[in-house]
Amino acid sequence: MLVSHEEINFCAPVHRRDGRNELIDFFNLTDSLNVTWMHATNNPEKLQEGLTGDTYMMLEADVLTKHNLPNGEPIMAHPPATESNLTLAKFLEQTLYSSKGIKLDFKTMEAVEPSLKLLLNMTNGRKIKIPIWINADILPGPCYTPSECKPVDAYRFLNLCLRYAPNFTLSIGWVTQFNPTYYYNWSSVIPMGQLLVNTTQPVTFPIRYSLIARSLDQLEWLMDLSETYTMTIWSSETDEVNPKALAALRMDLITDRRRIYYDLPSDQMKNFLKELKTYEKKETDQLLHVIKVNWQGFAPVGCKSVLIGQSSIMFTEHGGWASTDKDNNPLNLRVTHYTKHIILRTTVLFIDENQIGISQNISFILHVPSIAKNKESFDPSSGTQAILQSNGNFSLTTPSGAVSSASVSPSNTYEIMLTDVGDGRVIFEVKALGVEGNKLNMISVHTKDPKYFYTVIGTLPQAGAVLVKKLQMTFAEAMPQSGTSCLLFNNSLLVLLLALIIIYLLSFFSTGKCATV
Repeated sequence: MLVSHEEINFCAPVHRRDGRNELIDFFNLTDSLNVTWMHATNNPEKLQEGLTGDTYMMLEADVLTKHNLPNGEPIMAHPPATESNLTLAKFLEQTLYSSKGIKLDFKTMEAVEPSLKLLLNMTNGRKIKIPIWINADILPGPCYTPSECKPVDAYRFLNLCLRYAPNFTLSIGWVTQFNPTYYYNWSSVIPMGQLLVNTTQPVTFPIRYSLIARSLDQLEWLMDLSETYTMTIWSSETDEVNPKALAALRMDLITDRRRIYYDLPSDQMKNFLKELKTYEKKETDQLLHVIKVNWQGFAPVGCKSVLIGQSSIMFTEHGGWASTDKDNNPLNLRVTHYTKHIILRTTVLFIDENQIGISQNISFILHVPSIAKNKESFDPSSGTQAILQSNGNFSLTTPSGAVSSASVSPSNTYEIMLTDVGDGRVIFEVKALGVEGNKLNMISVHTKDPKYFYTVIGTLPQAGAVLVKKLQMTFAEAMPQSGTSCLLFNNSLLVLLLALIIIYLLSFFSTGKCATV
């Protein structure tokens, strides 16, 4: 796979403000589960109820302009209402210096600019301590009734928030409807990630409870884009919901207790808490010697085609590259027989939302020079290329032209392990997931000691998208072996056992004792 010689743009990482502690610190909590919410705080009586006592912490209110006019006065009302006896100015006067947080919800674009101007005028230069969230549905989601599926303009909304409310949290989501078959598909979620490439404000995503069960992969990826992102689970009284899916989201996928808020009807909240008490947390593999890698993005068109998260990389239709920020050298560690194996382990998901059977592939390239230092002359063929195709074919190619290839059952998801052995061998193991006969297959090649040790992952422009997730690089020490019969997928426990035995023996020898195993 060759790279066209057009300019490659370096995508600098964005330093986002961290809002994970905003609510729990303000309300003196340890878990976002305990934040409580009041809805439709749109009249004086409801506002006084919310401000009194400690039943509610966050007060959500809807903002329109009077008679829904572009230059009308901002008022607290929910469509179809167009009048109210509570203005935004009065609402802010009573809440900005209170002990409650506020969430201003915008259903129409007409109300955004005059409301944010007013908010800026009333907060600028003053010590406002309460949490303030600015909420709107800015993208179409699983919603298929045209009259009910109109998001506000995403770019205008984000630009106005940056201009007038840069210090407050963005609560941005999708227009949705309830249907048992609906979910947040990739066509809805990827654009959200692209919209936020350069956003530095704290972000929370309002997520509809009933859509979670079928959207776990999408939500896990979205939240992986930044460890500072949070989500707010909301629901309608009449939605059919799945407490087990919500428990899985909390216990297995997003385990940071600061990152998920639960704004649910009381009955749904009770059932969820009941499910949490009996939910069995999924066990995860603990790999030895994790290497800290900061992946750097390089894209031929802007920086929306390579979305780098904490442990994932999404390549969209324009393609691009992600490179390690430092070399990982698998040379012999000491003057002994031990070698250092660099192991790249990940899951690859080929995304074809339209299910038209498009051909996709992704490359993992070892032993290449730094892209950052060689943007104009970067040539992946100078390294050892491991290519995986969506049809299950995969291959290894050395710079000298030696090729090894094999295949596994076709799938849209593959688990791979790429091992760079210090004696010049490279081993590529692939397993198809979710299909019958999904046996592991392995190939290997020998290459001369390389000059460079940077690792690069990438795609050329192609239809659909490719997600590399649960990406992890580790190293393990091992004795050199003849041939390539060592299947690392099956020998993880053996490596762990050997390491424990060595530690056990060293602990005895260090105290002058003898041990017999």
